Amino acid sequence: MNAPRSIVDPEGAGWLRNFSARPNSHGQLGQLTITSPRANPSLTSPPPLIPTLRRAANFWGAIYPRQANHKPQNFQAVLAGVSPQVTPRTPIMAMRNPQLRSLPSRLFQTITISRQCIRPLSRKAAPSVPTPTPFVPDVQTFLTLIGREMSKHASKISSWEQLFSSNSDQLRQLGIENARQRRYLMRKREKFRNGVYGPGGDLEQVVDGVAQLRVVEVPHESGAADSAAAGASSATLTPGMKKAIVNLAPDATEYKHSVSAVLKKFAHMKIHRGSKIMGPFLQPIKGSHGSAATISVQEGMWEDRRGQKVDGGERRRVEVRAKKRLEERRKA
Repeated sequence: MNAPRSIVDPEGAGWLRNFSARPNSHGQLGQLTITSPRANPSLTSPPPLIPTLRRAANFWGAIYPRQANHKPQNFQAVLAGVSPQVTPRTPIMAMRNPQLRSLPSRLFQTITISRQCIRPLSRKAAPSVPTPTPFVPDVQTFLTLIGREMSKHASKISSWEQLFSSNSDQLRQLGIENARQRRYLMRKREKFRNGVYGPGGDLEQVVDGVAQLRVVEVPHESGAADSAAAGASSATLTPGMKKAIVNLAPDATEYKHSVSAVLKKFAHMKIHRGSKIMGPFLQPIKGSHGSAATISVQEGMWEDRRGQKVDGGERRRVEVRAKKRLEERRKA
C-alpha cells in the first residue's frame, strides 16, 4: 500500500521523467519525488512544481488501478491516495511543499456538473386558443384584417381552434405557402393571443363588422385629485363633466351614461381638440362635426406594411438606373 507509484513520461523530455509518490498513514500524499535520469546534474532544484503536476495528472489516470469499486473520479482523490467516494478537504495542501502551501485551497475544489432531465411533455405547455372578439368573430375576418392576401386561405382552415393550434408543418400541409406567409400568420396570431389588437380589435358593440365611436360628456369621478378639474368649464365642456370616447351600435344617435358603466380606452383612438375623434380607418358620421365615426372591417387593417424596392433596391439601384438612362439615349 505504501509502495511508491511511478509515471514514465512517454515524450522523454522535460523534468517529468520519473514520478513517484508515497502516501502516508492517513491516506494522504506525504512525499513527492520527481527525478529525471537525463537531467543536467548541475541543476540542484526542479522547475516550478505546478506545471509538473499538470503533466503528471495526464498520466496518473493511465496507471491508477481500476477495480470495480475503486475508480478515480477526479484528480484530487487520486493524488491524495484515498477512495474516490471520500475526497479530503484540502488534499493538495497536505503536500510537504512550501510552493503549494501559498496557493488558495479554492483552486483545488471539486467541480461538479449536474444535468437536469426535462421530460418532453413538460418542456413547453400547449398554447391556449383565444376567445373570438366581437370585431374578430371568425377565421375569415382575422385573415382579412392581417392582410397580405391571407384571406384567400380561409377555406383551407376549418375552425378557429385549428387556426390557433396548428404549427408550421401543419399549416404547410393545409396549403399555406410560402414559408414567409406562414411565419407572418403565426406572428400575427401570437399577438392576438396576447391581446395585442389593431384598430377596432377591442370594440364590444359591433354589428356585421361595423362599430361606432363617439365623443360624449360623462361625469367626473369623485376624488380630491379631480376636484380642481371638475369645477373647470369652457365653451365646449359642462362643469363637472369630462370628455370620453364610448363604443355604440352603428345606428345609435345618443349615449346614456350609467353609474355602473366602466369607461375604457380604445387602442389607436384619441380625442382631438376637445370634441373630435381621431384614429385610423375611421369614417366620420355626417352631421356629427367629427365627434362620431364608424369603423368597419377592411382588408389589411392590421397588416405589417413592407417596404417597396425602388429601382431594384439598394444593391441594384445604380445598375438599374444606368440601364434606364442607356435605353432612353437609344430611343432618343
